Amino acid sequence: MNNNIKPLILKDNSIKDIDKLLKDYNIENFQKNKKILKELSFNTVDTDGIILFSKYKDLKGHKKIFNIENNKVKTNNLMGFISYKDLSIKINSRFATSDDKDYFLHYMLCKVFNINITSLENSIERENNTFEFVLYILFIYHLKRALNQGLYKKYKRVEYNDSRVRGVINFNKQIRYNTPFNGKISYTTREYSFDNEITQLIRHTIEYLKTKEIFNILAQREIKDYISQIIEATHSYNKRDRVSIINKNIKKLNHPYFYEYEPLRSICIKILRRETFKYESSKNKVNGILFDGAYLWEEYLATVLKENKNIIHSENKKSEKGIRLLKTRWRVYPDFYEKNNIVLDAKYKKLLSQNEEGKYVLHIKAQDKHQIVSYAYTLDAKRAYFLYPSNIKTKKKIIGKLQNIDCDVGVFSFYIPENCSSIASFKSQIGKSEEDLKKELKKN
Repeated sequence: MNNNIKPLILKDNSIKDIDKLLKDYNIENFQKNKKILKELSFNTVDTDGIILFSKYKDLKGHKKIFNIENNKVKTNNLMGFISYKDLSIKINSRFATSDDKDYFLHYMLCKVFNINITSLENSIERENNTFEFVLYILFIYHLKRALNQGLYKKYKRVEYNDSRVRGVINFNKQIRYNTPFNGKISYTTREYSFDNEITQLIRHTIEYLKTKEIFNILAQREIKDYISQIIEATHSYNKRDRVSIINKNIKKLNHPYFYEYEPLRSICIKILRRETFKYESSKNKVNGILFDGAYLWEEYLATVLKENKNIIHSENKKSEKGIRLLKTRWRVYPDFYEKNNIVLDAKYKKLLSQNEEGKYVLHIKAQDKHQIVSYAYTLDAKRAYFLYPSNIKTKKKIIGKLQNIDCDVGVFSFYIPENCSSIASFKSQIGKSEEDLKKELKKN
């Protein structure tokens, strides 16, 4: 995302008129950028430059970044930042109160990626930059995961001139340095080294991020020991080598063991390029970071409900903790459940709205209805709820009872506060929503 380009601001699950959107943000080259927006609405662009956090591995065959219909931009569950050609786009959550205050997204990211938001409250307000905030969190998260696999090492060609020969003799240097013979042999060998282009890339990222207040607070609490490991390993670090190190790490890293280093490499490149403004020149390349709201919402709820040992969070992506609709087959994965009690289907969608008369109207797809009913019958549940975020304080709404079993089916509205003066205020208010959900689940 180029600092020189003023980004378009969108919200998830919303509709915007293209002409009004471009005019509101004073986007130059109106027709050109209108064309770029339309290109992004088709699966004709290369999305390999996007880091996607989702139940799915990539955008291909999943969903578009957004759709264009009748000269309107229609977003879906995706949130984050993308740049394509001369256009940058920021997609906030629909609960953001302004272009730069998306407390809900901030809060979910901290909870999901296990970052202590209390230590960041003042810094978030001062820096006021969601894109950088997200990058710092992702860097910390992936640095931990990568170093938990061990320091990245690779073979390096090393030259020696001593009496302990353990490689290929270098005859030219042997004649030059050891004639007449002095007891030494000049030779070359391959050795594992922790000081390589990957660890150097991480070191350069760390040194750049040390200039950022938020990162320094995070580093002291979260990754102090991890940073020390990288610094000790990269004894050849030189700030002047930064561009060279970036260029050496452009290609994706494919390693059967150190696989956690690939997302870290990608994050480092994005952080350092934000400083040096050196972006890919491919005309069809989209760069950015996107979060699938469905994934983020479910993972956030998992952090809220983890204290309840009876609630099971099945993980479709890992094929773990599912249930069988038949005795030996048809394994499915309810989002959260407790046998003989409750099943929760986490939805990031807008399930409830108010019509012109002020009455609440439900918007539940037939497929979702059939899914939750099958879960309820299989688990012999007493309650089956769609659990969704909303700015409407309705809490629970029972739709009806299932036939043949005593089970209430309904929707549970998880209230998301919007008019908050600070992240601290937001944290306090959403904490009440978390407690309301926990109390509901304790009922039998």
